[in-house]
Amino acid sequence: MAFDAFRGVITGCHRWDLHNLINSASHVLTVMGMLTVLSLGGGLIGISMFYFFGTVMTEIVRLRVAKSVCPELKIKFALATRTQALEMITFGGKTFLIDISPMLLLQTSNVLIAAHLGPATLALFARPSSLVRNAQTFLNKFAFVLTPTAGSLQGHGRHDEIRRLFLQSTQFSVVITLPMVIILTVFGDEILRIWMGPRYEQGIILFILAIGYFLPISQQSAYTMMAGLNRHGRMGLVIFGIALCGIGLSAGIATYFTWSLAWAASIVAVCLTLGHGVAFPIYACRRLGVGLSHYFYNTLLGPFACALPLLGCLILAKKTLSYHPLYSLLLSVLGVASIIFLDWYYILPNGVHSRIKESIGNIFRRKALV
Repeated sequence: MAFDAFRGVITGCHRWDLHNLINSASHVLTVMGMLTVLSLGGGLIGISMFYFFGTVMTEIVRLRVAKSVCPELKIKFALATRTQALEMITFGGKTFLIDISPMLLLQTSNVLIAAHLGPATLALFARPSSLVRNAQTFLNKFAFVLTPTAGSLQGHGRHDEIRRLFLQSTQFSVVITLPMVIILTVFGDEILRIWMGPRYEQGIILFILAIGYFLPISQQSAYTMMAGLNRHGRMGLVIFGIALCGIGLSAGIATYFTWSLAWAASIVAVCLTLGHGVAFPIYACRRLGVGLSHYFYNTLLGPFACALPLLGCLILAKKTLSYHPLYSLLLSVLGVASIIFLDWYYILPNGVHSRIKESIGNIFRRKALV
């Protein structure tokens, strides 16, 4: 956390190659080191010590890289000003409200489940929630690049490009999110059974959460771009207010009615959809001067149409899984192939086609030379 500013310097200079290289190399080396410690008979203390020293070395490398990509970087107490500190605290406070809201909502549901249904039941809710949040983390890594990009475009007064980036990034977010949500809603119970065993097979809970998380995940680009433009303060208050309403509703139902996993999942899904999934993109459209009908037509209609064959194939695959596993596998492969084909020809722009083909061609040419 103390060295996180250097992460901001590297991404602010748009050196995503170095940013991802440092993170991925650090994760791989840390996991390999932990496995080595375990194989040599080490325990939790050994693993913790390796993680500590690995993290320290990673951040030292990050510091050196930040200074190399930004030679004018200087760190002196004399350069700090009260105005800048207040500006950073204000920006961080707005971001904190948005990030803390779903956390409070989920943790309140966890506490109520443990209190009213027992600690053992909490795992039946936590596992589906963890799967859906992993999908959200996956997309957040892509949307992260939009914050400094939007700020850079704003600094150069390129507002038309901001609107174009907003529409295109949201469309791509929907394209990435839809297959994950469809797989979790159709095969969620099977995934939980294979992962955790029959006792944790809570398909209906995963279904509710996956549907509820679809808009918040797919509209993540709206949040990251508004943060890059420093226009996310009002929505932070709105989203925090929605989360408080959800917490109050959960407490009321748990106190005066019958609390259940379905209630917990439904309240989380509705609150996240209203806040992150509906209110934020509407606000972003108004701030950027994009019509709502134009926004949803360009970002949702095409990806949904391309995803329909996948949905149909997976539903048929689920029905035939118990008595024809091979047919189920073939239908699943057909569904995945269909959405790749349709997204390639109807969603991805020609420029992306050219870059992908060029990259594949370069790989084959290198292999031929070897």
